[in-house]
This record gives sequence, structure tokens and C-alpha cells, in this order.
Amino acid sequence: MKKVLPFFLLCFSPFFSSAQAGTFKYDRTGSFSEGLAPVYIGNKLGYIDTTGREVIPVIYDDDYRADRFRYGVALVKMNNLYGLVDRTGKLVVPCAYSFIDDFNEGMAAAYKPGGGMGYINTKGDAVVPLQYKILTMLGGVKCVNGLMPVQESGNKIGFFNKAGKQIVPFMYASVSNFSEGLALVRRLWDGKAGFINTAGLTVIAEKYDNATSFYDGIAGVNMGASMNQYYQLSGGKWGLIDTKGKAITPIIYDNVENFKHGLAVVVTRNHPN
Repeated sequence: MKKVLPFFLLCFSPFFSSAQAGTFKYDRTGSFSEGLAPVYIGNKLGYIDTTGREVIPVIYDDDYRADRFRYGVALVKMNNLYGLVDRTGKLVVPCAYSFIDDFNEGMAAAYKPGGGMGYINTKGDAVVPLQYKILTMLGGVKCVNGLMPVQESGNKIGFFNKAGKQIVPFMYASVSNFSEGLALVRRLWDGKAGFINTAGLTVIAEKYDNATSFYDGIAGVNMGASMNQYYQLSGGKWGLIDTKGKAITPIIYDNVENFKHGLAVVVTRNHPN
């Protein structure tokens, strides 16, 4: 131990000496993303580049979501409203939104103060007008496989593409985001579930009581599930299907999970007699 300890101190002492010699301007920093890292002074946020130069001044409100660049822009907040700044520090989208979701495939759900949602691109253009009902979905509301879910005033959901054209009409009570070119849909809230493709065509009939999205070419499907008092589906038996709707396993399992590389874990519980 006596031989190891001096070696440890010699290796690390130059690091501490260098750090202590500098001036600590920021209270804390974050990780680099697209060549820029967030820096904080009190409750204000800005960005530095890899040379330490302050590219974006520390003037924006600290926010747990505003901490990284993606698609060349980062979320910023001022006076409780959100906007977007580019890597030069230019405010490309003014801080005028009550919320801007994470970008995916270059699109993000955006919300007006007082209500109304749509989708914007990284330039701030409203590709889907901000006139639709606020929609919440498992996994977040986002653009996947080029399509974005939107809910109209009658609570029916459809999909728009990245050109702002409606591809799937407002006809579903619930949907999932697309995954591997397919989206889980229900025409009625407590109705049967099936899958549509990116053209809006039904490719797997709505005949299941519950289902999962597709991962690595397989999805879990359920028969016998029912809705509990918390409006959550539970019970029934599970099986697996491929993207054509062909059965991979019979629907005899208590659960299916951990989809990866075309395989899944199936669970059968032992019930006492």
C-alpha cells in the first residue's frame, strides 16, 4: 500500500493544480452535444463550445429539459415560454410557446399558451397548424416513420406527414406512435386493437383486446384483457405475431416482454390448484 499511494498522488496532482489555477466562472456545466455544452450561473443557462468560448450567453432560464442540442437547435426558456436557439446563438424560434416537445425526425410537437397543439420543424415553421387538441400518449407525442399523431375537437385521432398533409383521417379513439412502419390503433376507446401502415391502411385486423407496438419484427397481442377502474387494460392471455399478422406463438401466456432480435420473453405463472 505504501508504494501505491505516492504513485496515485503523482498521477493526479497535475490535474488538480491545473484546475485550481483557472477561474471558475460557471456554477456547473453539462455534457457536450453537437459541439456545445450547457453552462449555468445561478438559475440561468447558456452554452460554450469545445474551446470554452461562450457561444450562447447565459441569459435563458434553467430548465431540466433545456440542456442539449439536437438537429442543430436547442430548447431555451425565457419568462416561462419556450423557443429554439441554433448553434450560432441565433434565436430561430422566439420564446412564445408554452411547451415544445423533443425533436424526432426533425419535427416536434409545439403548444400555444392557452391551448392548441401542432408540429414545428427546426426552423420554427408550423408544418401542422397549432389548432388541435392537446394529445398525450405513452412514449410521448412525436414524429415516427414520417407521421405525426393529431387529435381534433371530437377527440378522434389521425396522422399528418412531414409535408403537413393528412394521411390518416380522424377516425381512431386511441393510437400509438408508429414503430417499424406500423401503428397500434383502436376505433373505440374500449374497442378492439389492430395495426395500420404508414399509408393508413389496416394491415392487421382490429381483433385483439390489447397489444404492444412492434419491435424487431414482433408484437405481443392479447385476448381477454379488460379495463379496470383506472382505465387500464389488464388480464387475458398473450401471444406473439409478426408484421404480417401471422402467429409466432399461440395466445396462451400470462405476459410477453423484452422484445429483442426477433425474440421475446414469455411468462406463464403457476397457479395453485
